[in-house]
Amino acid sequence: MESKMTRRELLKAAAGAGAAYLVSGWGGPASAAATEPASAALFRLPASPFVEPELRRSAGGSLRTQLRVAYTNHQIGQDKVNLRSYERSLVGPTLRFRPGDVVEIELLNQLPAEPAVHEHGNGPHGLNTTNLHTHGLHVSPAGQSDNIFIEIPPGKGQRYRFEIPKNHPAGTYYYHPHKHGSTAVQLGNGMSGVLIVEGDVDEVPAIKAARDRVLTLQQIPYHHKTGKVDWKEMLFEDARIPTTVNGRLKPRLDLRPGEVQRWRLVHAGSRVPLLISLVDGKGSSLPLHQIAVDGLTTGRLEPLAAVELGPGYRADVLIQVKSPGTYYLMGTEVVLRNLAPQRQVLAEVTVAGPALAMRLPAEADLKGLAPYKTLAKVASPGKQRVELWLDGDVHMVDGRPFDPALPPRRLKLGQVDEWTVTVVGKGINIHPFHIHTNPFEVLAVNGKRLERPVWRDTVLIGSPTSVYPVKEVRFRTQYRDFTGRSMLHCHNAVHEDMGMMQVIEVLA
Repeated sequence: MESKMTRRELLKAAAGAGAAYLVSGWGGPASAAATEPASAALFRLPASPFVEPELRRSAGGSLRTQLRVAYTNHQIGQDKVNLRSYERSLVGPTLRFRPGDVVEIELLNQLPAEPAVHEHGNGPHGLNTTNLHTHGLHVSPAGQSDNIFIEIPPGKGQRYRFEIPKNHPAGTYYYHPHKHGSTAVQLGNGMSGVLIVEGDVDEVPAIKAARDRVLTLQQIPYHHKTGKVDWKEMLFEDARIPTTVNGRLKPRLDLRPGEVQRWRLVHAGSRVPLLISLVDGKGSSLPLHQIAVDGLTTGRLEPLAAVELGPGYRADVLIQVKSPGTYYLMGTEVVLRNLAPQRQVLAEVTVAGPALAMRLPAEADLKGLAPYKTLAKVASPGKQRVELWLDGDVHMVDGRPFDPALPPRRLKLGQVDEWTVTVVGKGINIHPFHIHTNPFEVLAVNGKRLERPVWRDTVLIGSPTSVYPVKEVRFRTQYRDFTGRSMLHCHNAVHEDMGMMQVIEVLA
């Protein structure tokens, strides 16, 4: 019989190389030791204005909009960059809608023509050919919906239609390109935007009263001279790699003493996981009150000293600071190319003005709002096993590089399966493992059952030689509502483009 894993044991299991690495969004209690503050130079970096992404909202059950992709000039700090962008912005517009709505998007590719020879296979190719993936949404993977097999070459367009189920969980999701061979480069250019499904959790009085803010974290490895991002920059060659918040370096967030704000943290980068904390000028941590993971309401209020965000992760946290002063939202890289973790001040937080008498929700306010019931008690689930392979430049799933012509992993509609995901090979890396269409309930890490299972759509797992301690993850999922082909893959987009991806197909 498996033994339950306590929170203390989980934190201990997740510790490595002198840093407190937290497993898949489950942080330590708010009293835990804080991440060290960044260097004095980063603290002295002048704060920039905080800017929300453009908001586009549904009306009358429908959202119809357009996304244009084109090269656009931007500025990151003091550097001029020229990037492939949505709607001429470093961050795509935020799209808000409700369960039961229909979302229609016309995607227009206005990037330059591809070279005369358009290669295929694994590795970088078709860097100006694109498509659209709605990460985390429970929608059809077929036809004009979340179909990542669509390819939109330069000068062409595609109409997408997403029918949002009436019982779709409220929460934070996002969109980005998913054309094999160009995903990493286009994500590295900043091509992403947030999707918000409104619903029940938003009506909790203490949450409804909170100011709702989107914080899209991007890691754009632009060339230090040209300001562009292509394949060699994704390999960190001659690249600067700051983490931006809604396209800005160190924006300033303003709060009143006692005010409650809801921050929707979205890791829209493609490679490096981050440990997020809120600290004062002495480096002491303040709690991040987590209410949702990967868009899914947890049904509880969990005060954390830090929240882990891997590529593809989202976390909804409530912030309340009662003492005036200047605070810092910190991002610590969990692993950076075998070097000591690097830290950056992501945002400056100014708490000033007349105090507000606001309150955080009570645990009872959130009870019953978790959208999925546990699958842990399902008898005799099916079994699935995945091995992520990385050995030098060889990237594979189950010993084979991605090939869309291979028979897919076939799954049965309505079936509950238990998956075991492990990593083999010699590479020193962390792999954010992601499955499209259906979320999964993580039950065990490294063979030890979690005291509190958690629903996600992406989960970090470390390679055997990595300092990251998670070598095996076990979860259960159910294939609900939709048939069709989609993907499982590593959400380190370079690994994905190099072949660490596999087609899955749900059959009736």
